[in-house]
Amino acid sequence: MAASRRSVKEYLDTLDDAAWGASEVTPKFVSKSDPAAQWTGALKGHAFFAYAANYLIDLDHAIIIDVEASRAIRQAEVGAARTMIERAQDRFGLYPERLAADSAYGSAEMLAWLVHERGIEPHIPVFDNSQRQDGTFERAAFTCDHKELRQRQKACRMPRPLVDENGMMRYRASKLDCDGCSLKPRCFLIAPARKILRSIHEGARDMASDIATTEEC
Repeated sequence: MAASRRSVKEYLDTLDDAAWGASEVTPKFVSKSDPAAQWTGALKGHAFFAYAANYLIDLDHAIIIDVEASRAIRQAEVGAARTMIERAQDRFGLYPERLAADSAYGSAEMLAWLVHERGIEPHIPVFDNSQRQDGTFERAAFTCDHKELRQRQKACRMPRPLVDENGMMRYRASKLDCDGCSLKPRCFLIAPARKILRSIHEGARDMASDIATTEEC
């Protein structure tokens, strides 16, 4: 009985592991018989409890290198990808030059891990929520001076930003500069000055975006 209780505790502790998909968001439904299963509507039909089967495939030879199960949630699937890449190196000495995956793997943190820690080219669509629907300048209209950490758009300059707890650099122009700018109606509508968010991993995001424009993709 003691061994059984210990196994259950170890199982429940796993659910709090970030690599297994632990999230600050409380799930809408939790399975009473298998709380690790994720409530998902990924198949666009009726939602159900499920796991995700993640595969690492050698595309040159059409061989499945590794398989890792995870909860059916994005952060868990990203964690599974990291596990399989590291395991393929440890077990088989495989060092991939590039990784192809869908946009679920295109978060700034994942791209930075691939580029800076593993030296892997990310052939992955960048996860980007910066599009604007009001016709004003999107973030892509601004360029970043990486040397001075400044944002520029025409004559607009935004000084060195603060970095928040989520690893986002918050650039903000001065209200005085914005009030006298002829581009203000095209830049923002309601706020007193224009603000731009960029990830501390923006270099890896830029690399993935540049790769997406090449013939290989």
